Parts: sequence; C-alpha cells; structure tokens
Amino acid sequence: MTNFFGKYRGKVKKNQDPKKLGRLQVIVPEVLDVDNENWALPCLPYTGKDMGMFTIPPEGANIWVEFEGGNRDRPIWTGCFWSNEEVPKEVLAAYEQNGDPAEIQVFKTEDLILILSRRTKKEGVTLEIKLPKKDNKNAKKLIKLTLDKKGIEIKHDQQTLLKLTEDLIELKTKETGVDITAKQIQLKEKEGGEGKLEESGIELNKKSSTAKLTNDGIQLKNGKSEMQLASSGIKVSNDGSEIAVNSAIDVKNSGGAKINLSQVKVNINNGALEVM
Repeated sequence: MTNFFGKYRGKVKKNQDPKKLGRLQVIVPEVLDVDNENWALPCLPYTGKDMGMFTIPPEGANIWVEFEGGNRDRPIWTGCFWSNEEVPKEVLAAYEQNGDPAEIQVFKTEDLILILSRRTKKEGVTLEIKLPKKDNKNAKKLIKLTLDKKGIEIKHDQQTLLKLTEDLIELKTKETGVDITAKQIQLKEKEGGEGKLEESGIELNKKSSTAKLTNDGIQLKNGKSEMQLASSGIKVSNDGSEIAVNSAIDVKNSGGAKINLSQVKVNINNGALEVM
C-alpha cells in the first residue's frame, strides 16, 4: 500500500461536520478525488475538556492536508493558505507600510476584523464588526473598537460613540453628547441645547435662553429678559424696565419712571411724590 507523507494542497469540499469536531471533507488532487467522503480531522493548537480553539474555513478555501501514518483514509487538515487574489487588504497593508510585517497580526472573517499592532506610534488593538443594516440587508454598518496608548474609542458608521483618554470621557449619539474632563462636564443636543458643570458653577443654554448657577447666585436670561438672584437681593429686568428687591424695592421702566419703597418711605420719580 502506498504511503502519503508530507503536506498536500487541497480545498474544502464540505465544512458541516455531523460530529461537530471541526472536521472537513477535502479534495486533494494528488491523493483524494472529488468523490472522496472521508472526513479530515483538524490539527488544533489547543484543546481540552470544554475548551479549545475553533476556526473553520469556508467551503472552497485552500488548505494543507496530511495523512496520519501516511494512510490516505485518515486525512488531517493542518492549515490554510491564500492564492494571490485572496490576500486581505489589511495583510497587504502590513507589507506595504514601513516596518516589520511580523509586528501586525490580523484575524479577518467576512464581517469581523481583529488587528493587533506592535508598530511604533501604532501600537494597539482594533476590532471592526460589520452588521447588516435594517433597511438594506446587503448594506453594512460598521462598529469599530480601538484600544491604543491614547485610550479607547468606539465608532458606529464612522461616528464616535465613546472615547476614553487620560484627560477626557466623551459619549455621543446622533442627537446628544457628553464630554467629561477633570474640570468640566459638558452636555450637548442637536437643537442647540448645552449644559456645563464646572468648579465655578453650572451653566445651561438653549438658543436664546441661559441659566447660570454659581456660589454668588443664580442668573436666568431669555432674550432681553433677565433675572438675578443673590444673597443680597433679587433683580428682574426686561428691555430697560427693572425691579430690584433688597433692603428696599426699586421699580423703573424704560420711560424713566421710578418707584422706591424703603422701610420708612415711598419715593416716586425722584421726589415728585414722597410718602413718609
């Protein structure tokens, strides 16, 4: 009986193993014909009870095949290889960019890419996941996770959702955003609303309306209208008219009329009428 030692080029015929052991039906032109139905066992780098590594190539993929003890009826698939036109662009980039290609590891399936890089200035881990879009199953939306020396970043369809760095935590959706630094928390929404929390106080903005809260008091604005509340008193104004409340009450309008109410008297228009 002829023995077959060494590695032989083959292709995956079937990858649906009824025993669920990671076996493949293979075509090896030099040894096994197309009608062969023997299942090739995988040569795995790591296994154990309820543990191990599972990566099955698709049907039609190029694989390396050996035969246990040289017996053609006991095939083993030991790995895979690319043809020239099958090499992933991420792998080509590892060769085309300056640096040692061994500094980059790529794991890519149809909808997932995992890149590990040890290159100077590009150290980190990148994970990309492509998912079907609800309105078009043929279109793909991309979720990308990057971990590097700058921090962590998560993107969805090229838009940053989450960024964590030494100085910043940034959260975003299509309509809102939150930025957190050591000195400030900032919130934004697409219609122009904004909120800031700082050591000096809190500020809220919505188009022409603002609210400020500090240790010294509260200030509210809307267009020409304004209200100020402090420990010393309250002041309300609008387009030249004003009411101030402290130890006394002062009222005036844009035409110049004034009223002053103190504990002992009422003064109207700078003494035009005075009540004691």
